[in-house]
Amino acid sequence: MRSMLPRFVSFLTGCALVASAAAAPRAHARALVQPVACAPVSFVVAQNRYCATHQKPQGSGGSYAGPGDTVPSGGVGKNAPADTAPPAGGSPNKPAVNGRPAMTPAPAQAPQGPTSPFLPATQAAEASNDANWWMWWEFNKTEFIQPNRVVVRLGLTTGIETPAEREALLQARLDLLRGGLDETFRDELKAADAIERSDATAAVGRMAGKASVDVLLAALEDPSLIVRQRAILALGSIANEPAFEALQKLAETGRVKPGVDICGAAQPLAVAALAIGRRVGLDDRADRLVERVTRARSPGVGDRVAVAAMIYQTVAPCAALEKLAFELASDEKLSTPVRCRALEAVARVGTEEAFGLIEKLLVGQDLELRRSAAIALGLTKHSRASLVGYEALQRENEPVTRGFLMVSLGRIADTLARTTLIEALEADAIGRPWCALGLGLAVRATLDDKALAALRKAEALERNADFRMAYWIALGLARDHGSVERLLAAHATNSDPVRQHYAATGLALIGSPAAHEGLVARLAAEKKAHSRVSLAAMLCTFGDPADVARVGDVAAGLKEPGLQALLAFGLGHHGSLDAIGYLSKRIAAKDTNAMTRAGCSAALGILLTRHEPFVLAKASHSSNYTVYESWMDELVQSTL
Repeated sequence: MRSMLPRFVSFLTGCALVASAAAAPRAHARALVQPVACAPVSFVVAQNRYCATHQKPQGSGGSYAGPGDTVPSGGVGKNAPADTAPPAGGSPNKPAVNGRPAMTPAPAQAPQGPTSPFLPATQAAEASNDANWWMWWEFNKTEFIQPNRVVVRLGLTTGIETPAEREALLQARLDLLRGGLDETFRDELKAADAIERSDATAAVGRMAGKASVDVLLAALEDPSLIVRQRAILALGSIANEPAFEALQKLAETGRVKPGVDICGAAQPLAVAALAIGRRVGLDDRADRLVERVTRARSPGVGDRVAVAAMIYQTVAPCAALEKLAFELASDEKLSTPVRCRALEAVARVGTEEAFGLIEKLLVGQDLELRRSAAIALGLTKHSRASLVGYEALQRENEPVTRGFLMVSLGRIADTLARTTLIEALEADAIGRPWCALGLGLAVRATLDDKALAALRKAEALERNADFRMAYWIALGLARDHGSVERLLAAHATNSDPVRQHYAATGLALIGSPAAHEGLVARLAAEKKAHSRVSLAAMLCTFGDPADVARVGDVAAGLKEPGLQALLAFGLGHHGSLDAIGYLSKRIAAKDTNAMTRAGCSAALGILLTRHEPFVLAKASHSSNYTVYESWMDELVQSTL
């Protein structure tokens, strides 16, 4: 069975894959790189979806067909694009393909796939390649790499303001900056390129707040599928009555206006949007609405609505959905994707009944449920969690499930869990990268010297170059200041931009002054454009004002619009007025290309958001990504 994984290309995939194939010209690598190198790429949902978004869809899984994409005459009514998924028939253990194109095997050697520092995105892989540790990192990275919040001087204050009052003062200052971009974003919303419009739609929803409802409702009739999908999710960032009423209609019927279909996934997307709304101010009517819609779901889109409801429960947990989650996870008649997401939601409840279900499914015959149970184990706070994980690891042979168990033991991080991982690190020939990641998580939680020493020793002894990259991420997760020099050396001695990027990511995760200084030095010495983009993007995570100029210098030397767009988006994590100023000039300049303008839109939306960004990214944390279906691409790669 092939896993249902996002097929979009991510940050540095275009550059890293091209460079990696050049360094190691394997035929299968060139087969992957060719579309990346030659297709007219565009900037979607932050840094992801390059190339894939400007390719014509294959099968029935989508309708986006390139710049200024349009649907057949008739607009978005009865003649809307055929983007609906077929019913999930057949065995409940075989989730519907949803029209996803045939998947391309990942290269056998290096993890040639996604390398985005900010958003989950993956290149499609065969089930045999799902065991690659980097897949887990792709779907969990936003838990550990988050944007810095903009800090501005509030002027004269009394010094005794409450947090709410200080927040109001901050938003008032930011409103001046938002207002200065009104004209620019009005132009972006009318851009010929659908990617520009989609990123502007999301940004306006976050920046303009309640004033943007009419803009988003109008975007629901855009000729581009991706703009309409983005508008649905953006409505969730506006916690007012008109937005809630629109999302209620979408969740119940998939429509806002009678007879006008938005897209095949309108109902589940609306449910996910309500999860954003719940976190930013909607009341518990949203909880009751999601429960009602899920229980009354129709056969055609019912599974997707149920999965979306469990995403809601993951992102915005509520009592109204706790019982429903347990029912869905326990029902053997339901499809595997529904049960998997429900099980992950149940784990967060923490009851004895929930732990018993996890323990039961962990020894069951259904592979995907075992995988989800392995992940769910790390979410529980049960006293027996590490013992159950240890025993499961002894009997489990399937590589992905073993990997998930190792990561879960790292999240549990008690003495037994750490000891198990240290022993496995020495004995497991295949699972060493997963062990390393688990130990990184354990050290992050406990600061255990013994576990850190084992991780350092194993990295030094590791001879598999591909495995070693997992150790670099693990040392970053452990925030090991003592490993800065070894990661800098790894970056300097590797010529492959993919490997360099993992070393730079480890340094950014460590986040120390020495790591920052080292990245600056590497940027000064590095000549390859792709690697310079990676270094500059990682510097953005530190929030140092001097780095904005460094990013600008890198961008000035780039010829590839895609790389320019990546850097623009990276500044969305910088959290400074300098970054806002730079992006505002770039997006307004007449000679700025469409991709870079889209990147600027996304970055400004993050910097000037009224609420937390990347809310939906939480849905990809600690989840069984091997059963993701194509309609979820928009969720797990969203900046909303």
